[in-house]
Amino acid sequence: TSSAYVKAVGGDVNLRTSPNLNGSKLVVMKEGQTAAYLNGSSVDDRGVVWYKISWNGNSAWVSSRYTRIDGKGKSTGTVIADLGDCNVRTGPGLGYKSIGVLHRGADAKYLHDTSFDERGVLWYKIRWSGHSAWVSRRYTKKVRY
Repeated sequence: TSSAYVKAVGGDVNLRTSPNLNGSKLVVMKEGQTAAYLNGSSVDDRGVVWYKISWNGNSAWVSSRYTRIDGKGKSTGTVIADLGDCNVRTGPGLGYKSIGVLHRGADAKYLHDTSFDERGVLWYKIRWSGHSAWVSRRYTKKVRY
């Protein structure tokens, strides 16, 4: 279960069966409507990021061009390094300075914010040494409590 949701902000948007324009249209998500974000993303051959969401109990894909992810204040939680050591960075991407390492099995407080880098990789905002920082979803998982 995710604490984040995807909101249609650029008009109505088609929900699709796969993360590209070739996926069959399932339904239209009206501007302003929200859906639970399933912590999945994919980048199509045009470089567009697609978000995996839950809609009426089923999973679907929606383009980032017409939506945004939000999850601030929806739950408390922690981020755990579960696939190995993870660089902690000043921003959500490899181009940001590494300021430490979240070692495998260690955790940090989740600050209710996410961002995608230019590769379509999801990053979590965390509390690190009294400041905010970012870790990649590729090496971590978010746990609610």
